Amino acid sequence: MSSSHSSTTAAPSADPTGLTRRKPTPAKEEFFQQGNNGKFLPYIAATHEERYSILDDRASKDRKTLGLGLLKTLGLITVALWICLPIFWGSLYLTLQYLSNLTIYLIDLDTASSGSSAIVGPAFRAMASNSNAMSTKLISTAHLGYVIRDAADYPRGVYDAMDEVTNKDCWGAIVVNANATSAWRAAVQAGDAAYEPSGSVGVFYQGARYYQIILLYLAPFVSSLSLPAYLAS
Repeated sequence: MSSSHSSTTAAPSADPTGLTRRKPTPAKEEFFQQGNNGKFLPYIAATHEERYSILDDRASKDRKTLGLGLLKTLGLITVALWICLPIFWGSLYLTLQYLSNLTIYLIDLDTASSGSSAIVGPAFRAMASNSNAMSTKLISTAHLGYVIRDAADYPRGVYDAMDEVTNKDCWGAIVVNANATSAWRAAVQAGDAAYEPSGSVGVFYQGARYYQIILLYLAPFVSSLSLPAYLAS
């Protein structure tokens, strides 16, 4: 009595990823063997998947998903920019008319040291007072907002003024150095051609506070300050 046994080979299951698995080349088999102390692990080699370009037809679904995600992200960024940028541009509207809101401290150390004979310090105090009295509605009369400070509040001189600028108590500080008048008179009497009037005054501001306002408005205004013309006469 004989019996026949029929055996059927089960068909390999479909690759769930839809990718075609390839048999590794001899060079890759050797690589796997060297990396595993001479032991060839078939399941490692079998995990190698065929690569294909993003433009391949098999990647059309993934390509569509990626494209839609990028478009949505770009759209959200664009909306956010158009919400924020008008606020930024609006803050700079009529800047020159509101330039006087930029507070500049004027510290006159010259009058404190020279007394009633001081000339340089009082000249800058008069400049600040006259400037504050001008209208801010015209571009031609645009000016910074000067605040004349008491020299007694600055026992360390320019260092106290620098601290106030750093601490954002003001946008900038103009310090008329002590004995500025005495130095000017000595230079005039001795005919010292090397005398530099700008050394009598120190200007301090924090360039990183708001670069656009500092570079375009505050710095040009304070840098244009000079000793009044009659001092050179």
